[in-house]
Amino acid sequence: MDILEKLRNDSELAEKLKTVCDVEILDELKEPDDYDGHLTFNTQGKAFGRDASGSEYILLDDGTVSYVGSEGQSGRMAESIEDFFELVVNCPYWIDCLNKKLYKNTGKLNKKIIELEEECLEEEYEEDGTSLKEVQRELAAGLGIELVENVADILIKFYECGNRTPRFIVTFKENDGSNTHGSGILFNNY
Repeated sequence: MDILEKLRNDSELAEKLKTVCDVEILDELKEPDDYDGHLTFNTQGKAFGRDASGSEYILLDDGTVSYVGSEGQSGRMAESIEDFFELVVNCPYWIDCLNKKLYKNTGKLNKKIIELEEECLEEEYEEDGTSLKEVQRELAAGLGIELVENVADILIKFYECGNRTPRFIVTFKENDGSNTHGSGILFNNY
């Protein structure tokens, strides 16, 4: 059984993924939201999940996973569905690691990871006081993925995937008929 089917058949595991990793699995693969014809994609795929803001996770026809954010950002984020779940389970704060300057210096990246993990560890993820690490272990075991010690390695894979070509590019058709093309890269310079 693949990971998506496991999650569709295990509502408790799916709820943990939604709560901790902000990934809600859709009941079935569907066409990505094109915002009433305003969005077009340079690569075809099917949405398999979304986050609380309405952003979508898309399994592309080439087997990679891309993200289309509710604020217009988009790009490839994982080489496979397994890599996607490895990223979000090991690093549920991945969205806070989009500053490409972090990836030029592993010291900065590790410092950012420690800072984000400390913030996450302070939160309780279930009413019984279950910690982030406990829920991550449960998710990893349930999904058959590895929970790693060095999250930087996974983030570097994410960065490399997000910067490779061909890019996953989203084009927004404005009401006046003009087009705005995304860069196809989630990472920025801030």
